[in-house]
Amino acid sequence: SKVFSKNLMEKYHIPTAACRIFDAPGEALAYVDECPLPAVVKADGLALGKGVLICETRDAAREAVRSMMEERLFGESGATVVVEAFLTGPEVSVLSFTDGETIVPMVSSMDHKRALDGDEGLNTGGMGAVAPNPCYTPEIAAACMEQIFLPTIRAMKAEGRPFKGCLYFGLMLTPDGPKVIEYNCRFGDPETQVVLPLLESSLLEIMLAVREGRLTGTEVRFSEKSACCVILASEGYPQAYGKGFPITLPETAAHERIYIAGAALKDGQLVTSGVEHAERRSLEAKECQELEEELGLNSIMMEAACRKLQWTAGLGYAKMEPMPVCKDLEELCRLWEKTGALGE
Repeated sequence: SKVFSKNLMEKYHIPTAACRIFDAPGEALAYVDECPLPAVVKADGLALGKGVLICETRDAAREAVRSMMEERLFGESGATVVVEAFLTGPEVSVLSFTDGETIVPMVSSMDHKRALDGDEGLNTGGMGAVAPNPCYTPEIAAACMEQIFLPTIRAMKAEGRPFKGCLYFGLMLTPDGPKVIEYNCRFGDPETQVVLPLLESSLLEIMLAVREGRLTGTEVRFSEKSACCVILASEGYPQAYGKGFPITLPETAAHERIYIAGAALKDGQLVTSGVEHAERRSLEAKECQELEEELGLNSIMMEAACRKLQWTAGLGYAKMEPMPVCKDLEELCRLWEKTGALGE
């Protein structure tokens, strides 16, 4: 519940975006007619990662409110909405293990939510992710621990509902410091696909330590390498999209994995009925630096390059037909192919 989260953060002074909460459509519509733009309209409950709409115009904000509260696009999850101030800055996802007393953050990650080139598409459940997040410095991590992570665990305990398990922090690194965008009481998707492959300690031992309240002193060690996950989705996602298209899987190297979600077998052929994830653990940091230098890209441009690759049908990972392909990909793919960073 986003309403529960917002109320908790306000009560315990955990930094987050300013917001208003509405359970009456008329009041929400009156507010979006005068609130600063862009505005972020969020369904209170779960909506498969699609219940957050960034509204650049009043018409878009009104449509978001009506679709959630009057048309019940997300059922009861949209009966109450949060209208939130729009934050700017890099996003960071930090999953953490906690036994209700101790909290141990995992390696940071960055997901990419919008479909299509140039951030022009709708928000999705995630089009891919990289780990670690290049914007999440040790100094920012220390600030998040003191201002967000520990206060959240202490707040839940003070409320008489101590939290044990995997707590996901969705953060925005704003000019005013880190702020919480959202919590999830679970591993995130697609962040988990890049975070857990980097875990070198025993996940089972960590889970047992969380359950038994002995996380302090339990080894939680992550690799110094990095990982990237690219999602292949049918054209039209996250709205209406065709299904039943054949998926052809390639051979994978030792450092590659393919995760399949929302697929089906039809007459022995794997076909689409959702989205598919391809994850590849990347090079050592030194090799990444050499790659950037050879391509003449900085880390921000590298991130943009990875975003470009998200819609490509033929990168040696998997193919789904029909799929859209971004403009200007041929030269980019040739550069990647030259370095051997992504194979075919």
